[in-house]
Amino acid sequence: TIPAGVQQQVHGITSGTGSLDFAASLKLFGSGSITCGSTWSVSVAAGDVSIKDLTIGKAATHGILVFPTATITRLRIQDCTISGAKYGILRNVNGTDYEVSNAHISGNTITDSTGDGIEWNICHLDRRVKIHDNLVLNTSGSVVNSGIGIGVAGKTYSHTSDLSGYVQQIEVTDNTVRGARQGIHVEVGAKFVITGNKVSDCTASYGDASITTYGIIAYASEQAQVSNNFLVDNTSGIAVHFGVIGATYTGSPRDVVVTGNTLIDSGSIHTRAARYSSAAVSPLMVLKGNTVIRGGLIHQGACNLVIDANTVKSPAGVVGFTLDYYYASVGASYLPLERYLLKITNNQVFDEINRVNVSIANVSQPTGEDGNFGVFQSGNSFNIAVSDTAFQSVNRVIHTSEGGLLG
Repeated sequence: TIPAGVQQQVHGITSGTGSLDFAASLKLFGSGSITCGSTWSVSVAAGDVSIKDLTIGKAATHGILVFPTATITRLRIQDCTISGAKYGILRNVNGTDYEVSNAHISGNTITDSTGDGIEWNICHLDRRVKIHDNLVLNTSGSVVNSGIGIGVAGKTYSHTSDLSGYVQQIEVTDNTVRGARQGIHVEVGAKFVITGNKVSDCTASYGDASITTYGIIAYASEQAQVSNNFLVDNTSGIAVHFGVIGATYTGSPRDVVVTGNTLIDSGSIHTRAARYSSAAVSPLMVLKGNTVIRGGLIHQGACNLVIDANTVKSPAGVVGFTLDYYYASVGASYLPLERYLLKITNNQVFDEINRVNVSIANVSQPTGEDGNFGVFQSGNSFNIAVSDTAFQSVNRVIHTSEGGLLG
């Protein structure tokens, strides 16, 4: 264990079975490499910490472990190369929760992780964390719940506006993730952004079958933005979903904007949200200005919903836009309880042979104050079918031979 206030330069090779454990503030830098550590190579615990320009070789578990025993007031992990660790960079809890604030994880190259590339875990007390401009490659993930390129997780789901268990003020921006089961994963997060990232080759060839394959996934998120990301050649694209405990949905997304993303051969943008029975307000989901090539746009669940100015080109004969507003699978606690805004405008939806292929289910009573939903349309080339009885199932698939506009 190395005491506080140390500035340590590493040149040449540092190796062995032990690890470098820093108890408090430090600066660790240099042109050398560290290949020590039967469990981890470097750990940091408190204070003002800076790690820069190092090469860290294979460790049994973690390349760099952020394991606070007191508040870490400032953290910089920059321009390091980490290869072959189980977790390239791991932030985890050391018995008692402590805050890590003003952290920048940037410019690092992390390759061949057998767990996750960057994992910021149980970090609900953390604030102002930026994970940006990193290159994460070949996250093979050989253990349960592994195979995530960049992962961020809070602690406790909530059905209401209680955010005490949510990680907040996280930015995941301008990273490149290639080869993982999930490229970017945020769970139980609020007031965060995922923007400007490039994600590719996220498939079942990587990681453990205990997690679903996605390019970008946000579970149980609130006041968040997923924007201007570029996804290509992934099994599944962008998802904003409920949390799941066992087989039960919990913690609906609330007030999430998915905008300006481009997906090519990466499946769909898939969102789910609904008001929980005890929640004071209904969630808002906005899908705006996204481009999906050879994929689709899917929303399930009753909430305030805006779908505007998206372009979807689906494979021939495949539904390009799916809306199931009721979506009973979320459970009785998420039944529609009030009148919602449903706005579908200015979208282009067609398949590769220029046919419109759209499925709308469980939309009822579009007008009048006594209705459950307000539907506002501008220039649609089809009409949303409605029912006279609230929540009576309405299923419509629209096919044309000429193509056209949804919205």
